[in-house]
Amino acid sequence: MAGAMFNLLDSRWILAVNKEGRSVELTLTEVFKSAHEIIELSGELPAQDVAILRLLLGILYAVFFRMNERGAPYDADENDPDQMCEFWERLWRLGQFPSEVIERYLYEYYDRFWLVHPEKPFWQVTFDKKNMPKNKDGISITPYQNKTPMLIGDIAEGGNKVRLFQSRIGVSKNAISFSEATRWLIYLNAFDVSPLGNPGKNPKKINGFGQPWPAGIGMTWVSGDTLFQTLLLNLALEYKDDSGLAWWETEMPCRTAEDLERRRVAAPNGLIPLMSMQYRYTRLQVEGDRVTGFDLWSGVNLDIDFLEIEKMTPWVNEDNKVVPKKHSATKQLWRDFAAFMPHYGNPPGVIKWVSDIKDRARVELPAVRINIVGILYKQNTKAIDIFSDALAINSELLSKLNEGWVTRITNTLETTDKLVGCVGTLAGDLAKAVGASDSSVPERRKLGKIRSAAREEAYFRLDTPFRDWLAKLDPGQNSPGEASLYLENELIAWTDIVKGIILALGEEMVNNAGTRAYVGKELNSDMWMTAPGAYNKFIRLVIWILYRGSKKSEVV
Repeated sequence: MAGAMFNLLDSRWILAVNKEGRSVELTLTEVFKSAHEIIELSGELPAQDVAILRLLLGILYAVFFRMNERGAPYDADENDPDQMCEFWERLWRLGQFPSEVIERYLYEYYDRFWLVHPEKPFWQVTFDKKNMPKNKDGISITPYQNKTPMLIGDIAEGGNKVRLFQSRIGVSKNAISFSEATRWLIYLNAFDVSPLGNPGKNPKKINGFGQPWPAGIGMTWVSGDTLFQTLLLNLALEYKDDSGLAWWETEMPCRTAEDLERRRVAAPNGLIPLMSMQYRYTRLQVEGDRVTGFDLWSGVNLDIDFLEIEKMTPWVNEDNKVVPKKHSATKQLWRDFAAFMPHYGNPPGVIKWVSDIKDRARVELPAVRINIVGILYKQNTKAIDIFSDALAINSELLSKLNEGWVTRITNTLETTDKLVGCVGTLAGDLAKAVGASDSSVPERRKLGKIRSAAREEAYFRLDTPFRDWLAKLDPGQNSPGEASLYLENELIAWTDIVKGIILALGEEMVNNAGTRAYVGKELNSDMWMTAPGAYNKFIRLVIWILYRGSKKSEVV
């Protein structure tokens, strides 16, 4: 077609790592065909990878909510959850995707996957300088015009973004290839910031249209040994949900000024539209075979807090509402262990799905990784950090049969948190021994920062040991008695590790406190704080917490 360039189905743009450890670039059809030979997606950012993962899942939902692995329509009774579970099991046993079924579906919508197209560019709008839409007052609406640095998430700076990484030093940021632009377009659609301003301040601009839905959730996914396994582990075929259309199955959703101005929209009615939704109304600026910038007209965010069909976030109760639980940039994933476990609170739907598969499907699941990614925004208008984390775990721990294991691990982690708190208390006491006080708000804040820094150091030292310990934990013992004894020994082993690290850190802190801390300072007429006194208090607290922790473990 004249004016059409770079079709996502047969042009290479997806970056991944294969089993040989080599970086490869794949087309949209190739990535499904070779998913069993791919370890993982490996683009410029983890957030970019998960945005592409959601697009791939949207395609799989659009295919397998409507047809089986042979490409035939479902029988009526296959809407039953047990039938859907059996279907998922058949896909898993294939060991690779039935790529011809997926390709046949995708090529039905071939013309909707052109990155550059005069009428239907992928995940873009058709407005440009020659086609300015007019609002109800007859005023032409103009876009925010941005150069490629505002598109590229890891070098964006100036305006309402800041430089996050230095990975593109020496690479042109003013004009990028179609393949890279495709990846960043998908990233932008999921994680763009919210423009400044209020509607109506500038009649030529559409302001204040908020963040995309994926940017406001605690993005979580499960990964296996290959991309094939990862995609299936996150493909929650709990029931047949063929409601709604994928973006490429619809007419262009934004064709008029009225469409551009509709910033709050109703939630999608199914996983197919949710995973393929267009959250940003943009148009890439193209010169020859390069992208030199983009026009941002407006965007939408969902008019809802709790979206039950969303599978890739934990949830939390806030102000009598259930909302997505966002990740913390300063808190390791394992410290929030219970929030991601089935049967505890409201974990991500993908983890519930893996738990369900573990209990119902007759397949062996590998050790899995729970992954998170998040972007730290300042007032939703500036991205100031991107963070990610992963936790390897034996999939047996996700089974309902091992709920007791998770309970005991969670209790042991509560004891770990309390032991870390002892380090914070010691740090505060040592600071008081050299003159700090809590007699005023500024002084209390200073002490709070000292305690917090000490706790973070303790968590840092515990981080790798806990990950190694959890990854090796294997509930697959021969009998319940053996399993109970095995777990008891492993929990004791972890407690010993924690005790050793906490006591060593406490001793180190006291040794580094200096002569002034050993002399100490009078806090009041009844108390004199010294380094030895602070250390003795620290030891007593540690012993008491270990005793209480062991009693709680015995009760469980």
